[in-house]
Amino acid sequence: MPNFYMIGQVFKELESKNDELSDWIKKNYLNNTVSVDDCIPEYVKVTEYVSQSNLWTAAGYEEWTMKYEKADPWLIASAMKHSYTIITDERDTGPNGNRTDNEPKIPFVAKHFNVPTINFWDFLSANHFIAK
Repeated sequence: MPNFYMIGQVFKELESKNDELSDWIKKNYLNNTVSVDDCIPEYVKVTEYVSQSNLWTAAGYEEWTMKYEKADPWLIASAMKHSYTIITDERDTGPNGNRTDNEPKIPFVAKHFNVPTINFWDFLSANHFIAK
């Protein structure tokens, strides 16, 4: 089974919830996160792309560019820097030719930067995961 890494921003987003996933994250990743301090140039590329590509309106890209703690662009930046594959259940959807007010989706932006993504269930299948 491959190694799993969780960037600090994803940890913070998930731990702030009050649910079973939050409890599991705190138990298993509290001291096992990856810093993105070395990914600032890649982060700038990601945020510049979403704001300057003319694919999203300000309403669409501001969630990624106005909140420094937003995990999505950092996740892509870290994957770019370290050749990671992103596990996400977001769909690979993006603007269909018209500018959109929707928030960018990780797989769509990651594809622009040649960052591979895989959904959770395909990941488990590809790694022959068996629940015990």
